[in-house]
Amino acid sequence: MKDWNYIRRIKRRANFLLLLNIVLVAILFLAPSSKSSSDESSSLSATINAKRGVKLRVEPNVSSKDIVTIPPDARVSILSTDTVLTNKWVRVKFNKTIGWVWGDYIKIKNKE
Repeated sequence: MKDWNYIRRIKRRANFLLLLNIVLVAILFLAPSSKSSSDESSSLSATINAKRGVKLRVEPNVSSKDIVTIPPDARVSILSTDTVLTNKWVRVKFNKTIGWVWGDYIKIKNKE
């Protein structure tokens, strides 16, 4: 009899932990984000800070296909600055084209 009580307690604890994990995942992934990378109205303005310009790429890596070369001092809109996931790559929009630029070549301006 004592063994069955022990098993029931363990089962209740396991069910509680499972429910707690489900609630935490729901809070983390289903809660509305405070920032939206696709919202252009809240995007930052920046200029290209490279003497020869910089390549706008399809993916955030140097092996990715380049879309266009953005000339020096050209204005771009920053769509995503989440450098934790993308190292130093920044998602930008240049002349209606969206892609990735290495973050060291961008000079961010204040929001206008």
